[in-house]
Amino acid sequence: MYPLLHAQSPEYGPELRASLARLAPAFHFTPELVAQLARQYAGEAHLDDPVAFPGNANSAFPCQLPSTFVLNADEDELHASGEEFGRQLRNAGVHVDMGAQPHMYHGCLDDTSLPAAHSAIATMANWLTDALRAATLP
Repeated sequence: MYPLLHAQSPEYGPELRASLARLAPAFHFTPELVAQLARQYAGEAHLDDPVAFPGNANSAFPCQLPSTFVLNADEDELHASGEEFGRQLRNAGVHVDMGAQPHMYHGCLDDTSLPAAHSAIATMANWLTDALRAATLP
């Protein structure tokens, strides 16, 4: 949930722009902040490293990944990175299940008072349970 998969923010679509307009300034991850976080996380020399940022990888890397579930917070700038990575995986032939948790912001899973946080955790757990069952059945 709310992955940072690119060292620079992908373009925001109109739906994401509309949902971000509802956010308080403290919840925004501007493109400049994302770039700063990327440099702090990986260092300037590793911004193109697909291990640090799989969304920056060349076309050969994503096709090596297993089936993937991407759940984005609806009101989070990092949603754009999650959506773009899902498209990259699909274009590489990887099975992707992708969704958006409505009216949720970055870090929402930390707030256990939010029913939507419980719903998101249950959604992720169910997907993982199903994927593991499918992988272990004869």
